[in-house]
Amino acid sequence: MKLCDYGCGKKAKHQLKNGKWCCGLSSHYLHTQDTTATVWTVVHNLGSKYVNVDVIVNDKSVQGTYDEPEIEFISTTTLTCTFSEDTVGYCSVWGNE
Repeated sequence: MKLCDYGCGKKAKHQLKNGKWCCGLSSHYLHTQDTTATVWTVVHNLGSKYVNVDVIVNDKSVQGTYDEPEIEFISTTTLTCTFSEDTVGYCSVWGNE
């Protein structure tokens, strides 16, 4: 039996384009950070610790353009994004159910 590559321990059912296996279809959460902060706490409740993250600042993805934010995967429900200065924007999180 193949187990889910995203850490939930469930039986894998689907192979994703990245080659990893997951137990369910993709689910998504969009965090809005509308007050300036250097640390964003994102409570996504997706049930997987290692989820996919895209941070959007000034209506543009920062993926591949900056050394920050630093993403820390806290638990299967929470992650943090840490910036060097106060920032507002969005954090798009997706994973498996």
